[in-house]
Amino acid sequence: MASVRALVVVTIAAPAIVACSYLGMGGEASREPAPTRPTGMLTTDCARLQPLFGPEDDELSRDGMEAALKVELAKWDKNANGDLNYDEIQPLNDHLRELNVGAAPVRDWNGDGLVNYQEFASGWRTMFELCDRNKSQTVSWRELGFSPNVTGPRVEPSQPKPKTQEGASERPKAGGY
Repeated sequence: MASVRALVVVTIAAPAIVACSYLGMGGEASREPAPTRPTGMLTTDCARLQPLFGPEDDELSRDGMEAALKVELAKWDKNANGDLNYDEIQPLNDHLRELNVGAAPVRDWNGDGLVNYQEFASGWRTMFELCDRNKSQTVSWRELGFSPNVTGPRVEPSQPKPKTQEGASERPKAGGY
């Protein structure tokens, strides 16, 4: 009878002890708060947004990103004219490559020889849209840990595949046009 009573106590007490350790109700190690942000630089595609977070920020809002991008543009704009020329773009793109996060280079999309704010911010804005997994208009540190799925789900075509004429081969003939 005593062994059955001990088994019942252990069976009831063990889950309670485990629950307390998960909830931080026991032991010295559980008193430390869990880290809210990763240490070091992330290696996901979303990590391109990491330098735009403030030192105390747990998430990045769209407005916060825009403000940080203006500061970032000014940092790379050595002649302070508001645009980046080729000599200013090259070190920026080298820096993005060093981050090793798959960031697309900053480009002069309209071909005028300068990168204006819209061109400068386009890559970060795209990454923000892709990394805001829950569409909350903010990107959290947790969301930075994922790479976005840039391809949509595979869907069945709505139209049936056209049939070939009778006797025609479905495979193109080799050689010739």
